Amino acid sequence: NDYGGNWTRLAPHEPFIPLGGNGSFDSHTCYAAPPIADPKSSSRTLFYYAGGNGPHSGARSDFIALATAPSHTLLGLEAAASNASLLTPPLEVRASRLFLHFDVRSEGEVLAEVLGETDGKLLGAHNIRAAPADEHSPHSRRAELELPQLLVLGTHVQLRLTACVGATLFAAEFAEK
Repeated sequence: NDYGGNWTRLAPHEPFIPLGGNGSFDSHTCYAAPPIADPKSSSRTLFYYAGGNGPHSGARSDFIALATAPSHTLLGLEAAASNASLLTPPLEVRASRLFLHFDVRSEGEVLAEVLGETDGKLLGAHNIRAAPADEHSPHSRRAELELPQLLVLGTHVQLRLTACVGATLFAAEFAEK
């Protein structure tokens, strides 16, 4: 589902796993396998890839390597010219806290609304304002939202998540910390 918006690459024409520098094992070729979830940490994604130190059709040695990335930053809902929203399918409340992972380019905000699964009734809303990241702060933020007291573990809710202009929403997760 495209949620009524346009999906675009955040870094068009940029390699996902760039070639290494001159003399490195992956200076000339890079072929990635499909990503897999890290079995030791659900917050990390593994990318196994083959790198070569010579031209594609010439003499080279090939190597297997591993690149990693935080799972929540691989895809984002970006609000470019107007606010961008999405409504999740019903989600099971698995913890007492809800966290949002997001970033902003300029002063921006993200809105999270918790809705009842069956009636769509608004159970709670949070508006998070943030300044852009700088060299002293991470590029992705994690904000904790208080869940309405009436929510019980194991029940289901829907989230309506809105990235306002200047913001990118990466993920929402139920967690204890």
